[in-house]
Amino acid sequence: MGILGLEGKVESQLIEIGEKIVKYCQQITNSKIASLWLLDEKTKELVLIPRFSTNNQGLTKQIKDRALVCYTFNTGEFVTTNDVRSEPCDESGPIYDTSTENKTRIKIRSLISVPLQAEEGKRVGVIQAMNICQGTYSPYHNSILQLLATIVSRCIYDATHHKKIIDPSVELEGIIRMTSELNHVEKLQESNFPQIPITKKFDVALEHLPCQLIGGDWYEFKHDKKGRLGVLIGDVASHGLGSAFVANSLLVKTRTLLDSQDFLQPIKMGDLLIQLNKDYPAEMYSTLAFAVFHPDGKMHYLSAGHPQPILYSPSGIYPDKQTDKGFPLGVVNQKRFASSLPKPSQYLLERGGGCVFYTDGVTEARSPDIKYEQFTKKRLVQTLTKNVTLSNKELLSSVNKALRLFSGAAHQKYDDALLAGIRRKL
Repeated sequence: MGILGLEGKVESQLIEIGEKIVKYCQQITNSKIASLWLLDEKTKELVLIPRFSTNNQGLTKQIKDRALVCYTFNTGEFVTTNDVRSEPCDESGPIYDTSTENKTRIKIRSLISVPLQAEEGKRVGVIQAMNICQGTYSPYHNSILQLLATIVSRCIYDATHHKKIIDPSVELEGIIRMTSELNHVEKLQESNFPQIPITKKFDVALEHLPCQLIGGDWYEFKHDKKGRLGVLIGDVASHGLGSAFVANSLLVKTRTLLDSQDFLQPIKMGDLLIQLNKDYPAEMYSTLAFAVFHPDGKMHYLSAGHPQPILYSPSGIYPDKQTDKGFPLGVVNQKRFASSLPKPSQYLLERGGGCVFYTDGVTEARSPDIKYEQFTKKRLVQTLTKNVTLSNKELLSSVNKALRLFSGAAHQKYDDALLAGIRRKL
């Protein structure tokens, strides 16, 4: 008897499909290694069929009880980790089995692990993708693996129950085409995002964490000859392809408007938001933060429903000073939108002080435990307070790390997250 107690033509067909899916998994996720583990019904252990891996040199056929593959299988949770060495796991959580590295001589940094679910929730295996680079996977890639896992699970069910398998080639080709199209949109979105400006008076840093390959968070910078720096941070509702298209159109329109008029004047800031609200698609609203930084340290800020930035000095975080918000873009008609906009708020940044803009994907990130808590603004402020003496870039990185620690390796983000830090130079 062969794998899963099968033999003959059905076993050969399942092996052929398994090989094809593993190769597709590697191709779609751009991974170094992809593998498929199946449950041996006799020994009740997970087994790697050599032909079900894109790297066969020395990979163990059976694995330690608490390795990530076993954790995925035993809990039914998918794992997306972008640094297997630093992302947390408690006593009951997953670990990465480094003994595999000693045999393959490949040092893994990023990993996705998804369970195979058969009938009535029964788990029959795990599909994995691994990479040598840190930070290469997003929940989008996890979603792709879940699609592949569904196809494998169905094939296994058909093989074991009906002794025949419906060829999934058409579905697999569809996934390939969809991925190719999304990659094209991703490249388009990335090409439209501005470079981080280098200025004499301000240091600028950014952390962009889309929920999927593409997302609805967007940003724009405008640095003019007068030394003024305009910063716009937008957050289109939802995530994925639809919000990415809206974000891209807003970005292009914003850039065109900023090049046509001087909207960096405080009295003109509201006019830019009014123009952006004009002819806005009604399907998805967008919040927007608009700030202008002047060479003397003054900052003017205007919000269309966006969270207020967190201001700080070299010695700590400033207390919250609530300012009025207008409506998000796309919620009300032009007349009401214009009348709701407050006048820009004004602040003075100390030398070495600055502010951090964020989208709600940061504060609303969820913990993976049963409490399903949000990260909250309170935790964001605590993280910034603790690390305010770091460089601007390191400060944002500390928030990113705190988010990973809070969310855990098995957690999938449900919204895009964006952080932008502006610091006045000493």
